Amino acid sequence: PALAALPVPGPLSVTAAAVSREALNSPGHRPCRLCAAVPGPVVAGQQPGVPARHCGASGLALAAQWLMPPARAGRSVAQAELPRAPVRPSSNRRHTVEKLVKWLVRGGVQGLDGVAVRPRRGLGAGVGVVAKRNFCQGEMVVSLPQRLCLLPEAATGPFEAMDRETRLAAALLREERLGEASRYAPYVADLIASGALSLHPLLWSAGLQTKELLAGSTRALRLVRLARLRGAARARGLLEAGAARSWREACWALAIVESRSFLLGAVEPAGSRQLALCPLLDLLNHHSTTSGELWACRFLDGADGAADMVADRPIRSSEELCHVYMACSSARLLATYGFVPPPSEDGSSGNPFEGCDLEVPATALLAGGAAAAGARLKALRRRGWWRGGARARRPLVLSLPEDAEAGGRLLPVARLAALSDAYQIRRTEADIFRLCDAAAADGAPQSSSSSSSSSS
Repeated sequence: PALAALPVPGPLSVTAAAVSREALNSPGHRPCRLCAAVPGPVVAGQQPGVPARHCGASGLALAAQWLMPPARAGRSVAQAELPRAPVRPSSNRRHTVEKLVKWLVRGGVQGLDGVAVRPRRGLGAGVGVVAKRNFCQGEMVVSLPQRLCLLPEAATGPFEAMDRETRLAAALLREERLGEASRYAPYVADLIASGALSLHPLLWSAGLQTKELLAGSTRALRLVRLARLRGAARARGLLEAGAARSWREACWALAIVESRSFLLGAVEPAGSRQLALCPLLDLLNHHSTTSGELWACRFLDGADGAADMVADRPIRSSEELCHVYMACSSARLLATYGFVPPPSEDGSSGNPFEGCDLEVPATALLAGGAAAAGARLKALRRRGWWRGGARARRPLVLSLPEDAEAGGRLLPVARLAALSDAYQIRRTEADIFRLCDAAAADGAPQSSSSSSSSSS
């Protein structure tokens, strides 16, 4: 609404604006063949005359669940060869889970008598953790001692220049290579037996038509591309350090870290939070709103460095224990974890933290001549919002709803675009950015540039 009320020179393109399900039946919409098969909201309507492009909800679900191949010629999802884990997945997941639970009992995990690991319904649904008794709000459900958490390799020798995600992947590969001699052998064996990581973007085949699959969501396409580029750089580091024996093995370990790791309390020397793989806790599934209830559990730092799952509301016996992996959009869940939440029973999004991107064309920021464009871009650069030059043609990407809130970037950018000359821009710059600068001074989280992404 704030954007629409301003006289912005040139249209600001909403490339992934959320619209209702009824848009599928609008006269101008030519549905792709997935629209009827995939319930939920449409993220971006398909342009008439382009039958090979999928609508947003369909495209995301296709990429995450491999529902059907794209219409355009080329390698289909069904035909593409998906990488495998470094060791052939076990056909008996129940056996590896039983060995894992026995190992957790010996390791002193608290709360195992109140939970159970059981298969979930549906093909390829994996396993989940269910309550064997009732829990009160705030009650500790499971507490994992820190000695059972797998921590990153020390940042020395060949690992000195690596980030913590790559060092944790190296530690996992070291334990996998040790086999039964590893103290984490039951845990690593169950990771391999799960065999469900082919859906993670780091393990997508190079032949998959990513641009086609995610045509309905510019945010998903952007985040998946960034995740794959970052993962490729980390995989090269693992290979160069000798931590991985093959590209496939390196990507497998990185996908495990990306999709299963937790941040523990300040236990590193510098006081920053430590990335770790936490057995059992990583078997809890991500919460979706399909049940109509809030998530059951919350991850907290326990005493003596332990990793705890605590009841965030009253939990009934036999209820599956879920928590929120990350409060973010479905596009980021796809890029980080390799899935999108299923829709709710009423057809709405199953993700209470849904979001979309707003592209501000460079033409809107470069309007008014060289002087006005220069003043506009200088104001954005001073706050790290623009990295291109005066001739750049790439759009500025805003994230909604974050940038539409107080202190966000939407209103300042719209006001800058509406000003017609350099003098007005310089004279009113302080007023335009007052809320954003105040939020930054107070330490409030700022919406980062379009190239940023976060991990679990």
